[in-house]
Amino acid sequence: MKPIIMITDEFFPVRAGIALVAEGLAHALLEEGFSLELWCPRHDELDSKRYPFIVRGIEMKVGQKLKSRKQLASFLRSNAEVLQSNRVLLVAPGPIRTFMEAKRWKISLPAQLDIVFHGNEIPRLTKTENDRKSLHRLLVQAGSITCVSSFGKNMLKKIFPELSDKIHIIHPGFRSDLKTDFKIERARREIFRILTVARIVPVKGHLAMIRSLGCLSRPIRRQIEYRLVGPVSFRPFLWFLKSMALWHGVRMIWQGSLDSEGLIREYQEADIFALTSVPFMGRAEAFPLVYLEAGLFCLPLVGHQIGGVGDIIIDGETGFLCKINQPKELSDRILLLMNDEDLRKKMGLSAHERSKQFTWKRFVSELYPEAVDLLSQKQKVARV
Repeated sequence: MKPIIMITDEFFPVRAGIALVAEGLAHALLEEGFSLELWCPRHDELDSKRYPFIVRGIEMKVGQKLKSRKQLASFLRSNAEVLQSNRVLLVAPGPIRTFMEAKRWKISLPAQLDIVFHGNEIPRLTKTENDRKSLHRLLVQAGSITCVSSFGKNMLKKIFPELSDKIHIIHPGFRSDLKTDFKIERARREIFRILTVARIVPVKGHLAMIRSLGCLSRPIRRQIEYRLVGPVSFRPFLWFLKSMALWHGVRMIWQGSLDSEGLIREYQEADIFALTSVPFMGRAEAFPLVYLEAGLFCLPLVGHQIGGVGDIIIDGETGFLCKINQPKELSDRILLLMNDEDLRKKMGLSAHERSKQFTWKRFVSELYPEAVDLLSQKQKVARV
């Protein structure tokens, strides 16, 4: 079994999106017996001893801009022999685009290549005719093509229908550092807490939630606390959200970025979880892992019918899926959950059970089924 080299353009210290996917997948590969190296942008505090797998820092900027791709290509050229003798797994758009431009950067494609798409990157990677041709060449040579949601799969199949049989869905798993064997007993209180965990950016739909809460009567709004957890990349947008919350009479509290202990506390003290993402500049939610996190804490889930959200939320069972730009519908669902504690508990338990089904172990077993079976047989023989 050849060792796997996973290449990502986002890792430590980021604790969201692609970085969490890379970390969760790496841990699962190691637990299943694979030999693994993870290549990612170098960071001053990045220490291989922090992880049970080998981490190699690359002198490159985070992302897929030209400078970042040039730096990554230089590193790949200097490690050409390593790439040729191992299996390569691409889990981020930067490395994917760099390999799309293999001829330009004078790098050789590895003998075995697997690609994972999240969904949002597909429009950018196929923006021009040349982009589509380059990506098509890469996908033809890839051993496997995986999308984390039906949203991504359908988009990729529409662009490359001739590759439909090669494109598969494998849903990612929840964070490995969150426990699943606990019981949540939420204390009764006068304030109803709605929690959103996401970066403070337009695509995450904080404004849609504020507007929907503004549809509720003033006495009801006074009983609600809208709590936001997540980093701010553009502070004027946070100021805008605060002003809109004030205008609509919504009590909004921004907690910033929290460590694992603080995040767990927010989940435990929330009554429902809402991430009402919206389309923004051609982007849509692919597969928000925070829904799985919230489900583990027995929270009913509220979201919009967009991207891959429907792969997670079962409308009417684990929460509610609402139409975009329908604030009254969204506020009605929130009011229903607010007034019906039994419904919250029922949906929360259903969300908990569903979230536990999404594991990185299952992801690995579906991504490399033959290899997992072989490693499992070897482990059984070794125990005998």
